[in-house]
Amino acid sequence: MILVFTCEADSISGIESAVKGLTAQRREKYDSAPEKDKALALAAGLCFDAARRRAGIPDETNYALNEYGKPVFEGFGCDLSLTHSGLLAACAISCDGAAVGLDCELIRPARCESIARRMFSPAETELILSSHENERQRVFFDIWTKKESYIKLLGTGLRTQLKSFDVTDPDSLGIFFTGLGIAPGYACSLCSDISSGVEVIKI
Repeated sequence: MILVFTCEADSISGIESAVKGLTAQRREKYDSAPEKDKALALAAGLCFDAARRRAGIPDETNYALNEYGKPVFEGFGCDLSLTHSGLLAACAISCDGAAVGLDCELIRPARCESIARRMFSPAETELILSSHENERQRVFFDIWTKKESYIKLLGTGLRTQLKSFDVTDPDSLGIFFTGLGIAPGYACSLCSDISSGVEVIKI
């Protein structure tokens, strides 16, 4: 089972007590965030800590970052992926052997066609160009979050070029995508290398 914890920054009540409840590393992230980003940093910290606590990872156990910035808890057999955009934060965790990647994006005006031609595969680009104009941004961000979730699963960051793989054919990548309707106005995609159930938990 893959658990996805979500939190909207503008819905947090009791901010002072929420901050005090963060683990040391997430509190450091919160304290160092610019003032305008503190609410989102708190939401991300709440999601991350909820995920690790559900997995039984002690608060005093620090995570390391791999060379591309993905958090890793050595010795616990769990894989985590954190994302935030707009006012939404979310964290996916799997402790059943699945590697996971999660990405959420606020759906907003974007140069869909030009970005797709430069950064997406031909099949992905064609899917965007052939979509109805009213649906084009949604289709674009659906593909974008799938691509981002895949490289987060790999843990390689942008070392893996977005144009080098095609998310319209997940079988060729040996992975599974799950679209998550976490919040209105956002596109969210979960990527895993094992077919698994998903539970979304709002904080």
